[in-house]
Amino acid sequence: MEEKSKIGCIPNCVITYEEPRVNRIRSICLSMIYWLLMFAVAMVIAGYFMGYKKGYQDIVPVESAVTTKLYGVDDTNTSDQTIWDNADYMIPPKENGAFTVITSVLVTPKQTQSLCDEDPSVLAGRCRVDSDCHEHMPVRYGNGIMTGKCIKSTHAVDVKVCQIKAWCPVEIDDPSKRSYLDSEQFRVFIKNNVRFPDLDKNRQNIPDGMGSEELAKCLFDPRHPRNKHCPVFQINTIVEETGNSFKSIAIEGCVIEIVISWDCNFDFPRQECLPKYSFYRLDRREHMPSRGFHMR
Repeated sequence: MEEKSKIGCIPNCVITYEEPRVNRIRSICLSMIYWLLMFAVAMVIAGYFMGYKKGYQDIVPVESAVTTKLYGVDDTNTSDQTIWDNADYMIPPKENGAFTVITSVLVTPKQTQSLCDEDPSVLAGRCRVDSDCHEHMPVRYGNGIMTGKCIKSTHAVDVKVCQIKAWCPVEIDDPSKRSYLDSEQFRVFIKNNVRFPDLDKNRQNIPDGMGSEELAKCLFDPRHPRNKHCPVFQINTIVEETGNSFKSIAIEGCVIEIVISWDCNFDFPRQECLPKYSFYRLDRREHMPSRGFHMR
């Protein structure tokens, strides 16, 4: 009697279980509907994930190398008619994977190492008495070393500046005295070789069938069906693709990023694997203290 009372205390859900009941119905019509539904579901899954979403494909890393060549020649339109070629206006880049093009130059002729007055626009170079100019100390953001004398400026009326040891006369940044190069017409050839190591495939941004003669004549045009793949870019086109005009950046310069995007589908022929180019201006135009790009 004691054993029975103990078993009665166990819940029914613990000592019972359920089995599904399977009914087999012999019907050709229902069987056809069932298998058609299974086939439709399988086709939707295969078509969406394998066909539309390319589930069998993968995104692989790419190894890339970029080289550039700049072409063009111009003169500064000064009295000596100085000729500028690519050895002059393409200065060494400030970073890897970049090139620099001079748009305007400010020439200060006949400079020698001697004594002269500091640029009056350099606030740290202004003074009232000699004691304001600390001898043997450089002028902050200036052009030379102070001699300890406070003298009248030859560039501004009623302004006194420190006398300095420097390359004299000092450079005065006057836009009216700048010489502008016709660098908007210069051309740059961007050669990009890429490798997909996981697929053991190599590509370059020169379309198949584009020979040396066509390459020498073509210019990049994003709206032309053939020339949108031309790797030769006119500087003016690069600037305009950023939404700017060359005239607006000629004085202060700018920093432009050229993005080469490779999105290749190797299900298609080799000729379909070509990059797309996009251009962005990186420096802030509204940033007044130091906008653009310039150097000495």
